[in-house]
Amino acid sequence: MKSVRLMHALCRRVQHTFLARRRDVEQRRHYAEKCDSVIKGVVVGVYAKEGDRQPKMTPSGEKFDDRVQGKITDLIRETGPSGQLGKGRVFMNVDAEFRAVAVVGVGQEGAGFNDLEMIDEGMKNARVAAGVGARALQLQGCTDVFVESMEYAEQAAEGSALAVWRYNTNKRRRDRTLIPKLELYDSPDSDAWMQGRIAEPGPSPGRYAANQMTPTIFAQSTVDALCPCGVSVEDKPILLLGKGITFNSGGLCLRPRTACPCTAAACPVQPPAWASSEPLPPYRCP
Repeated sequence: MKSVRLMHALCRRVQHTFLARRRDVEQRRHYAEKCDSVIKGVVVGVYAKEGDRQPKMTPSGEKFDDRVQGKITDLIRETGPSGQLGKGRVFMNVDAEFRAVAVVGVGQEGAGFNDLEMIDEGMKNARVAAGVGARALQLQGCTDVFVESMEYAEQAAEGSALAVWRYNTNKRRRDRTLIPKLELYDSPDSDAWMQGRIAEPGPSPGRYAANQMTPTIFAQSTVDALCPCGVSVEDKPILLLGKGITFNSGGLCLRPRTACPCTAAACPVQPPAWASSEPLPPYRCP
């Protein structure tokens, strides 16, 4: 009889322990789901090192480093990134607000216009570094990515927007790629940032499969893309041509190297939209 009472007491203790652990797990699960709904990340730049000097962070990067009591500088010294363009590191749990910090090389400090190549290397470097950093944070699951201007807010917006965009239209929900929300970090140049966001991929005809873009739908999507920009034809129009393939029957093109058959035809669609946002003088045909 005594052994039976001991057995019942042991069972009640085991049951109580199991229920307590189960409640603890449920509470932790609920807390994790609540916290993981928004995951923030930030992209900061670092200039390439010169000689024996350590890589130097951009002004915005230095401010963020001061915010975290010099942790970024210590991590750069320990991991050894050289500041080479497009190369960097992602550091986790450095800041309370930003779960991930992408430190990306911006190349040489003070890069400007290259007369030989006829390109502004500073703008190009900002575009590359912002894109690499934003994509790295996207792979870490960040829902909100903050990108510093790297002295060129417009180009940073262009590079980051193009880097994180993925085609999700015809994919199953479980196979879709999360496209994070992009924000400008530590810069008052919000106008240039929004100007760069015009290059952000959107509902362009060239991003749809050819069997979903018949000539009629292609023409209507072009009108839908350009009319909100105020694009209209006056006097003698300028004709922009692009070769593309569409299918009235809904079939697929089996020819090799035609993965994006509508791309060339869609190329003339975006320039008028960009031109409408720029302060360009009106062109009068002779």
